[in-house]
Amino acid sequence: MSPRQVEHALGELDAVDLAACYPVVDAVTGAVSAEVAVTVREAQTLAAESLNSALERIEPGGRPDIVRVVEEMPVTSWYRPSITDRTVERAGQAWRLDSASGAYRAFGRPRSSAVRSAKESAR
Repeated sequence: MSPRQVEHALGELDAVDLAACYPVVDAVTGAVSAEVAVTVREAQTLAAESLNSALERIEPGGRPDIVRVVEEMPVTSWYRPSITDRTVERAGQAWRLDSASGAYRAFGRPRSSAVRSAKESAR
């Protein structure tokens, strides 16, 4: 899998601001999976249809197992996304790749517009 190819495909979606692909190692089995954290632009939403459309161009073995929406993504001093466990803990909506169909299915909590509005008001 090419993390940059995944990030580029998701970055072409109007709703996606930043995307960062990273490996996750299962503590029990040692299996490695690929996940992507994305931030969504203000007043935009990200839907499974958009994910499926953007990622279908990537070979099935190169697609991430999970796509997560995070509220913010820290960046390095070079403005590259910096993913940490803490970033992913704050994940909102998430989609898991269904290996049988090759489509992404929602499994996380959706972003609440009420929570988003409260945070924007506090700024």
